[in-house]
Parts: sequence; C-alpha cells; structure tokens
Amino acid sequence: MRSGIFFLSFLLVLVSCSGHSELDKALRLSGENRIELEKVIRHFSQDTSDSLKLKAALFLIENMPGHCSVVDSCIVDYYLQVDLKNKAIPFYLKNILYNLPQYYVDLSGVKKVEDVKVIKSDFLINHIENMFHIWEKVPWGKDISFETFCEYILPYRLDGEPLTKLMEHYYYFPIDSFSQQFEDYNITVDEFLYNYIWRLLPQCGREFELTSPVGEHYVADCIWDSYKVLSESRLSCVPAAIDFTPCWPSRNGKHFWNIIEDPCLVKKTFSENYIDHYAKVYRKTYSRNPFPEK
Repeated sequence: MRSGIFFLSFLLVLVSCSGHSELDKALRLSGENRIELEKVIRHFSQDTSDSLKLKAALFLIENMPGHCSVVDSCIVDYYLQVDLKNKAIPFYLKNILYNLPQYYVDLSGVKKVEDVKVIKSDFLINHIENMFHIWEKVPWGKDISFETFCEYILPYRLDGEPLTKLMEHYYYFPIDSFSQQFEDYNITVDEFLYNYIWRLLPQCGREFELTSPVGEHYVADCIWDSYKVLSESRLSCVPAAIDFTPCWPSRNGKHFWNIIEDPCLVKKTFSENYIDHYAKVYRKTYSRNPFPEK
C-alpha cells in the first residue's frame, strides 16, 4: 500500500512540475471533466504491477485533445435513423455507419464536443482492462511492443463516432473461448483473422438504409471495408491502421485501405500493392501529429 501511495505521489509531482507536458495540457483542456481523468490515473497508480496500464492510460489522455464527437442536431438525427433502420446490425459494424457523414458532407461548422471534456473514468478504465486482457491472451501478444499496442490496438474509438454510444455499447471479442485453439495450432495472424474473426464475428450485408446527409441508400465501399478491418483487428489484438490518399494524381477521387502487421511473420506488413500509383499517402493515428502544410 505504501509503495502505491509513493508511486501516486511521484506521478502527481511529475505532472505538476512538468508545466508544459502533454498530460498537463490535456488535463487543463478537460475543464470540469478533469476529475474523471484523474480518477483513471489514480486507479492505475494504486499498484506498481499496473505500471504499464498507467502508461497506457497516460497515452490515451495525453493524445485525447482533438478527438471529438459531432453533437449537431442534423448529425444526431442521422445517428437515430441509423439505429432505427439498421437494428439487426451489430454495434461494432454500426459504428462505421456513424462515421460516414464526415466523408460526404462538410462538418467544419457543426457543433462538436471533445472527448477530454466528457469521457467517463469507468469507460476508460474498463476499456484499458479489456484490451490488456486480449493482449495477454493471444499468443502473438508477446511479439507486439507496448508502443505498437498503444498506437494500433488500444484506442477506444475508430474516428468521429458518437462517444455516448461507445460508452453504452462497446463490444469486445470473447477471446477466452479461443485460447485453447491458439495453444493447439501454430497459426499466423492472417489465418486467425480469416478463420476465426471474419467468419465468426456477426456480419451483415453491404447495402444499408440510411438517411441524409449520406443518402437513402449506401453500398459499402473502401471506407466501410477499411473501418471494418480496423475494428475487427483491434478486437483480436492485431496491429492495424487505415492509410489513405485524399486525391489520385491522375484522376478524381480518393481511396482508403488497411495495413496489418503480422507479428507471427517477423513483422510482415500486409497492404494493398498500389503504392506506386499514389501521389501522397496519410495514416490515421490516435496519437496527435502536426497537420501537414498544404
């Protein structure tokens, strides 16, 4: 107990002395919600055995500013229509539909709320515990570095989906039921995704009944496919990300695709083989990066 108190005291002194640290900035931006973020830090500071979970919590909090949900009435109505017209779709897939408006309409002037101001401690603690459990359970977890885990597996959101729905319905893959099969078979991550995740997770068709601003009918495209693979990869502790080109060099349009790192194959990275046709490629990350100059 004494060691836990010392550990927490050391952390608080470190934060207060840093002044301009990313953590300090995030806590100042959180306003009245600061108490929720400090609860998370305090929770993982009680026991030195949770030191890695504490670092993960700090990573999420430090990079939280900028992650937000749209709360404008027109988009909230769209969320409700998605729920009403697509009741049979599992939440982890419905989450993708929530993200579509940002690719079809200009959301620069709509009302948004930042996660750092509203996220709850219980949600963040539960998410970190669940993701660490999955990381410790899969046999390739030992080959995934902590830095890779934080950036490509740990994040609690895909993009700009409504945080309130995440906190109410977030879905975790029951990895425990497959632990014996992991021990019996020496499978690659690619084989695991194909045989266990993509075949066993709840699926749905590729056409959806939506409403404005996306349109009455939406047929799954590269945006849908990329978010789907990203969601399923994170739920099964496979490092993945979305790369995209905002504009082709020789024609109109943009394109999204996934990169997947397979620890079982000496960090082999799977991606689409069109790279020579791209003028500029960007990657979606949870960690904050400087916005590129035009």
